[in-house]
Amino acid sequence: MITAVIAAIAGLAGVAIGRFWDTRAESGRWRRDQRVRGYEDLAKEFYRYRASIRKCEVPGSDNAVRDAEVAALYEHHAIWNERLTSVWVHGSERVAAAAYALDHELSVLVDLILQPTADSDRPARREAVHQRFDDYVDAVRADLSLPHLLVLRTNSTDRTVPAAGRG
Repeated sequence: MITAVIAAIAGLAGVAIGRFWDTRAESGRWRRDQRVRGYEDLAKEFYRYRASIRKCEVPGSDNAVRDAEVAALYEHHAIWNERLTSVWVHGSERVAAAAYALDHELSVLVDLILQPTADSDRPARREAVHQRFDDYVDAVRADLSLPHLLVLRTNSTDRTVPAAGRG
């Protein structure tokens, strides 16, 4: 009888420990999934936002076209902020800092584009935005324990420059 009670208690303890372990593991997977989805969503929105910024730079657009493009830019900016907030909430400190730096550079570039008198700084600002995006990708890959990635891209002067995976 005592053996049966001990066996029942051991069985219940095993089930309880297993359930606790599963819950803890599932919680960790959920947090990682949230981080990964936030990182991916921000990267995807970066390209959409960048395309919207480029449309505002088209020379010779009439005021109605430019006004529509600026309105679309503000809509993309709102979506960008949603994606950015997700990274700040679920991301690592390093990735959140890289995303913040990217957001700052994008804001400076948008300000330059919306002020048509400041053309001379645009190429440098565009390059700074791309550099911050590369830093973001590096931080994401490090956070997810992925190997460094070397990607070459062409900048505005048609030079091939190293992108993500510099360090």
